[in-house]
This record gives sequence, structure tokens and C-alpha cells, in this order.
Amino acid sequence: MKHYIFFLFSLVNCLVFGQLTKAALQNEKIRVGEKTSITYLVELPKNSTIEKPKQPLKLQFTVQKTGKKTTDLEQLTPLKDTIVIGKNGTRNWIGIVSLTAWNEGNFTILSPTIIVAQQALTFPSLKISVSLVPEKKGIALLDIKQSFTTLPEQRFELTNFIAKYWWILLLPIIGIVAIYGYKKYFKTVKTNEIKRSNQEEFLHALAELSAKKLWENKQTKEHFIQFSTLFRSYLSAEFEFNFLEKTTFETTLILNRKKIDPTIVHLINQLLSTADLVKFAKSIPSETEIIELLEQTKTCVQFIQSKKQQDA
Repeated sequence: MKHYIFFLFSLVNCLVFGQLTKAALQNEKIRVGEKTSITYLVELPKNSTIEKPKQPLKLQFTVQKTGKKTTDLEQLTPLKDTIVIGKNGTRNWIGIVSLTAWNEGNFTILSPTIIVAQQALTFPSLKISVSLVPEKKGIALLDIKQSFTTLPEQRFELTNFIAKYWWILLLPIIGIVAIYGYKKYFKTVKTNEIKRSNQEEFLHALAELSAKKLWENKQTKEHFIQFSTLFRSYLSAEFEFNFLEKTTFETTLILNRKKIDPTIVHLINQLLSTADLVKFAKSIPSETEIIELLEQTKTCVQFIQSKKQQDA
């Protein structure tokens, strides 16, 4: 893995005024869900200025093979920049932006344009290769390991069974007496209980998880493990497929095959991928980011229900 590359170059001030631009990736090869960054550098002439755009700079991601735009790469933060002054009076503009990948493949990153001294400077394009996280033996989904023990076979003897579980024989008698008593003394008008829908059950469980605030006790990873399990259970019931044993990448593929609305699939992918970053990449989001994720999850559930009602 490569670290940040700080560029060595010289500024030539002759009869022509010019600036040099450089761009480099922190890592040219990453795994799906890993975080990397791009460093941009411009060597500035004296007394020059950089004009920042009104809106935060957005990178354009293009698939190398087809040349099409894609959401498989995502810019995580706006461009953060600073100006560094060297010992000899040179002035360098440095900008850093972080990003991650949600799918494997080779990608081309079209870099932004910077305005320096009323001149538009374009950075060179960068190429990044993304591969899947390798499967590790002995490590189960959601960091849960299961073990099974084979119990020795025991011969069944009726007398031993009755001596040990005699009380079980009383259960039918107790059941009959209870039913008789219920019908005779507790015959009242039954109120119809409104069964919670899958959506209500999930939102109720999500509210309970949020109220625990596990991240305040340094249990951020445990919070996202429980969140991922709840959300995958909700998706399993909603789309009639068991997603508990599927990776985020596999879940996205299955939803696309089911012809689920692409916007819904993208929202689900973002929520599960954020949880994966905490569980597997040891990312530590802030409390604000965690609360924002919970609100985005509620929005996603509402969007799913709204779409189902439209299609009904």
C-alpha cells in the first residue's frame, strides 16, 4: 500500500507565467469499502491567488472499460485545501479529498479544475483498481462464530422418562381445565388486536436500539452489528428473501435482479456499506453521523412503503 506522495517539482518563471499541477492517490489498489484519498498540488507563483468555487468540488467517476459514469465510487468529504509556504518563499496549494468504492473493477477519476490567477488548471486523471474483500475461513457473517457439539446418544426408557418428566403428563389436564374455565368465566367481547406491520416492527426495534446509545459506551461496532441485523431482517421480510447470510454486494445484486427501484437499491447499499465500514474496516463515525444514518434509514423505509403502495 502506498502512502501520500508529496511532489517534487520546480516553478519556472521566465517570459511565460505558468503553474504545475500534480495529483496522486494514497492507494492505487483498494478493497471494496476501504477508504482512500487523493492529494492535489499546485505550485503557485508569487502574489497569485486561488479562487474557490461557490459549490464544493465534486469528483467525476468513470468506469475505465466503458467510459460511463458510475455510483460505485463515492466522494466521502468535500475538498479540504491549504497553502504551504516553503523556506525559499515558494507557495504550494495542497488539496485532499477522501473517497471509497462499493464495487470491484478498474475506474478512472476525472479530477476537478482549479482557478489560479484567473487561469483554469486541470489536474491529470487517476486510475484506481478495486477488488473484493477475500473470504476468511472461520469468520462468520457479522463477526459471529458458531460451534456445534454432538451429544452422545442415550437409550430411551419409559420408566426413567416418567420419573423425570411426570409433570408433563399433567399438562393436558391443566390445559383442559384452563380452557373450560376460560369459556365459562371469561367469555367477553374480544377486541381485535392490530398486528404490527413489518415496517412498524422494524421502526420500533430501531428506536429501542437508538435509545441504548451504545456508541457512548465505546460500543459503536456492536451498535452497527445490531443495526445491520435488524435492517437485513426487515429487508428479508419486505422482499421475501433471506438477506441475513448475504454480503452487501450480493444483496445489491439480488435486489437489482428483483427489479427493485434503483433509487431504493442505492439507499439500501449506502446504509449497509456504512455499517460494513464500522464492522470490518474499523471506521468510527461521530454521534452526529450515527444519528443521521438512523434518520436516513427511516427515510428509506418510508420510501419503500410508498413505492409498494404506488405499485399496488
